[in-house]
Amino acid sequence: MTNHFNYKSLILILTAAFTLCVFMFGCSTAPPPALIKARAAYEHAVSSPGIAENAQVPMHEAKKALAKANEADDEDEMTHLASLAQKKIEYAVAVAEKNMADKKIEQLDQEKHKVLLDTRQYEIERARKDAELKAQELERKAMEAEAAQKKAQEAQMKAMKMQMEAEAAKKDAEARAMEIENLKKKLSELQATQTDRGLVLTLGDVLFASGKSELMPGAMLSIDKLVMFLKENPKRNLLIEGHTDSVGSAMSNLALSQQRAESVRMALLARGLDNSRITTRGYGENYPIADNSINAGRQKNRRVEIIILNEGISGNSMLRN
Repeated sequence: MTNHFNYKSLILILTAAFTLCVFMFGCSTAPPPALIKARAAYEHAVSSPGIAENAQVPMHEAKKALAKANEADDEDEMTHLASLAQKKIEYAVAVAEKNMADKKIEQLDQEKHKVLLDTRQYEIERARKDAELKAQELERKAMEAEAAQKKAQEAQMKAMKMQMEAEAAKKDAEARAMEIENLKKKLSELQATQTDRGLVLTLGDVLFASGKSELMPGAMLSIDKLVMFLKENPKRNLLIEGHTDSVGSAMSNLALSQQRAESVRMALLARGLDNSRITTRGYGENYPIADNSINAGRQKNRRVEIIILNEGISGNSMLRN
């Protein structure tokens, strides 16, 4: 906004006038600089085109504040009130300039509707389009930034998930390794053999009385170890198979093999094992593992095989045909 006189020159003139007042008329005390500055600011605002008209209420408040400063009793109060008046004057000027700017914008808008093809209209339209393009570009960048942030968050979440899964897998592997190690130790103690049907513990003919089904005392150590193992592995079931050699009738051999399998079952039940986990079957001479024509072969065939089935497998599902 163009002013009709220099603001600094006005302050110098007023300062000189007050100084002259002191020497010519015997003024007792010169006003403080803050008051001089506030007076000059008010005069400048009043004389500036459009200020008073566009900020009537703020200018009225500024005028009252300046009057209070002029009427103050001492210099400190005068300085304080002058500073307040200065701020009100500056506020009034700011309000006026904003109102004038708003009116100018409104005027330009009116000119836009009246003269669509003049240079001013073209510049306004171009500026508007530039602003729209810039806004669209900023919106696009904001969307890209948001998408990138979302992608980064997803990647971070995925990495965290993978790390957690890796840690869980490591713990599972360690637990499984420990379980396998414990299992190997137990197998060593049981003297069991790993097969595709499960773990096979063989009770030989020497653990039964000759031609009888009762277990000899020497078998109880293996039975006790077996019970301990099964209690530590509650998901494993048992299949107990009785076998004989080919000496004697097939019917008597079948009965003896079943009775010996039942003897093992009863020993396990006596030590607290759940009956639902045990399946027994006698096969007589049907499944030899050695030559029945020689004594050593027949001794190997006279046996009870205790199959510790893999987890979740039932005994009935593993019976021989």
